[in-house]
Amino acid sequence: MSFIKEHRENGLYIKITGALTVYEIESLHTELLNSFNSADTMFLNLAEVSDCDVSGIQLIISAIRTIEKSNKSISITDVSLSINNAFSLCGINPADIFRPNSNKGK
Repeated sequence: MSFIKEHRENGLYIKITGALTVYEIESLHTELLNSFNSADTMFLNLAEVSDCDVSGIQLIISAIRTIEKSNKSISITDVSLSINNAFSLCGINPADIFRPNSNKGK
């Protein structure tokens, strides 16, 4: 799993690649928490996530809710098939989670 972040004029872009499973969650959780304080607008690219389990799903949902409660915005710019499949297998409609320009808190 790799975590790449880039500060741009309109916000912080984060790209996660590789597996998003229980084995990678702790380090990713730490990276995300550190990133939340550095920008009011975040863009999360999950297009190259190769594997996702329930821990990955929990982390994604938690990240979205944390950002929204902080009166910041987050947009999921792309989602891999493995993430869509993991959400669907858990009975969660990915479209309910990965809505454009998620910013309920604003």
